Amino acid sequence: MSRRMGDQRGASGTELVHRKADGPVSTTVVRAMAEVRGTSTLELPPLADAVDPEALDTLCAEGGATSRVAFDYAGYRVGVEPDRTVTVVATGAGPRDSV
Repeated sequence: MSRRMGDQRGASGTELVHRKADGPVSTTVVRAMAEVRGTSTLELPPLADAVDPEALDTLCAEGGATSRVAFDYAGYRVGVEPDRTVTVVATGAGPRDSV
């Protein structure tokens, strides 16, 4: 489960989603990605194509992270802050419709 913190368009018109993780960060990333893409989580490429989900969850466990974690996933830039806030921003760097 995650708490919705806000959606907006960045200064350049890019899609932007913020979510506060209150469960596994990997789950929050996938849900935020599905929302920004307007699709089901089942239609996304596997998160493991971008990052090891178990390692991400371990690194970003409650009270565990001391710095920001960032990676690219399906044409978006994903950031996880030490407070477990997940941010998804469209990069335009890759195909967003590939599975």
